[in-house]
Amino acid sequence: QIVATPQYIELLPGERQAVTIVNGPTNVKYTCSDESIAQFDQNRNEVVAINPGKMVINISAVDVPELPHFVVYVTVLQPVELKITPSTNHVIQYGYLILRLSLLTNDGVREIKDARWSLSNEFRSRFYNLSYVIIDCNEATEFHAKVEAYGLTASYSTNIEPKLKLISPSQVSLPTDCTYRIAVENDLHCQFTSLDETIITIDNAHRGVIQSTGKEGDAIVRVTYEHQTVAVTIRVSIPKEFFAAQVDGSLE
Repeated sequence: QIVATPQYIELLPGERQAVTIVNGPTNVKYTCSDESIAQFDQNRNEVVAINPGKMVINISAVDVPELPHFVVYVTVLQPVELKITPSTNHVIQYGYLILRLSLLTNDGVREIKDARWSLSNEFRSRFYNLSYVIIDCNEATEFHAKVEAYGLTASYSTNIEPKLKLISPSQVSLPTDCTYRIAVENDLHCQFTSLDETIITIDNAHRGVIQSTGKEGDAIVRVTYEHQTVAVTIRVSIPKEFFAAQVDGSLE
């Protein structure tokens, strides 16, 4: 009896699958029912997928023709769509972007074994397999990716958002009735919001400028740039107590 493995093969066009005789004579002949769908490479003992469809390969013994043949069932899937899915829709500088590639076929989603990626040159990348790539987003610029597989093409583009970083300290002590400017790296066009306007107000005419009122206390100023937010804590005290605190702190 001839026995070969695997008996049921599912491939995408261009893929190969080795077939091994596990029982019976080794001098065998492979006959394909439809070579427009798949062919058998006898030099490498592999099924080669050509076009979508179904076909069978009959394996028969050359020296024992009366021995029942063994049938291998081959299905070649139809690629329908390549899809790139990003790990986030808001990519921030110095962070990471993960791109996942999936292939939709006429029989559902299938693993990708062959793909050709093209990425923006200034970005470092690490491939864990052909459907999973990690991008180091160290530059605040445009990023482009393109991939080709199984006769299909998918592309992805995004803008890397500059990292919001404070130049000013995150905790600031001010006297009452004082003006102060909160500075950020690269002079980004941020939005500044006081969470307690009885203590700190925002000078909307001058970016980043805040004004302490005559009231003592702590207030938080929220600094927002696109999809990022940082907070600055402002402690306001009357001038006499403010300067005494500065002197006491310098003597510690």
